Amino acid sequence: MEKIKLPKPRLKGALSLEETIQKRRSIRSYSSKELKIEEISQLC
Repeated sequence: MEKIKLPKPRLKGALSLEETIQKRRSIRSYSSKELKIEEISQLC
């Protein structure tokens, strides 16, 4: 399997960790829209 080099994730965001946890929610809907490589990088 070919490896894909991902860009480095952004480590600074608009919200603090505490705000992010407080506003956290689960969404169970899915989209057929493809993820951008930058979005995938944020997950790794």
